[in-house]
Amino acid sequence: MIGNVKDFIYNNDMTALDKFFSDTDRLIAHADNPSANFTDKKFADELLRLIGPLIADFEPLSSPLTEYWKDHYTPTLTSAEGRKFAAQWFANLYALLSGSFTKDMDFPDRDWDEIRETVNDQAEYLDMDILSTIMTTIVDRGKT
Repeated sequence: MIGNVKDFIYNNDMTALDKFFSDTDRLIAHADNPSANFTDKKFADELLRLIGPLIADFEPLSSPLTEYWKDHYTPTLTSAEGRKFAAQWFANLYALLSGSFTKDMDFPDRDWDEIRETVNDQAEYLDMDILSTIMTTIVDRGKT
């Protein structure tokens, strides 16, 4: 304690993923408020605005996978469960692309198929470390 003021020392820096979850928690809470009149499209736009800076460095994968998500999941955003799933889906995508995918993270099988196909299509344009990390995860999960 310094004087009458507590001296707080934070040893854990907020990661980009922590910040994303914090932002999406606020977004979900806002969307869950009936008076907010949040459409599925508006929620999708806001979610993509939040994830965009995190996955922008992972082109040419981030754009086609974002388009895939929009095509398949935007209609699910009308429910609280759909909005939570969407936030987790993009957190998982960022973790996969950045090499921080953990054993408790996963995608539905059809999403793994799309990820694998997109990676295969773009392999010649990808950084070898990113390609190797993603392919190792795909093989380890038996999604080949």
